[in-house]
Amino acid sequence: FVTDNVKLAYLEMIGEGKESVLTKKTIQQAPTFRKAKEKSDDDDDNEAEPAYTGPSAIVFVKEPKSAWENMKDRLQDSPLIKEILKRSSKIGKAAADTTIGKSAQDIGQSVKHKLEDVREFWETSQNPIVYTLSEVWDGLT
Repeated sequence: FVTDNVKLAYLEMIGEGKESVLTKKTIQQAPTFRKAKEKSDDDDDNEAEPAYTGPSAIVFVKEPKSAWENMKDRLQDSPLIKEILKRSSKIGKAAADTTIGKSAQDIGQSVKHKLEDVREFWETSQNPIVYTLSEVWDGLT
């Protein structure tokens, strides 16, 4: 699947005679889209629909939580878990003050910067292979 898309991207890049997937225009309409009724001469003007007079306020509906979200909330409120999290943050701060902890923080920062550079390249790239890989990734997720 991926190799086929990479091959297609390469063929597009070298100018194979096919229309590019990137330049095709697709027009998609929402499934709830309704076209306006056309008025015909045999319609009576007296049969006009009355204007809607019901409520028009927007209402926020709180959706029920999933079982995982309920479990997460219960665990976060648990005194044992709170104590574990508090102590682990203290241990993390103590470890960060050591020379190994400082070098680990520096390595973590450099990796973070490299990842940001890669993301920026990915998001701003005009390469058709990157576009194809993005399409594949979006299709999988």
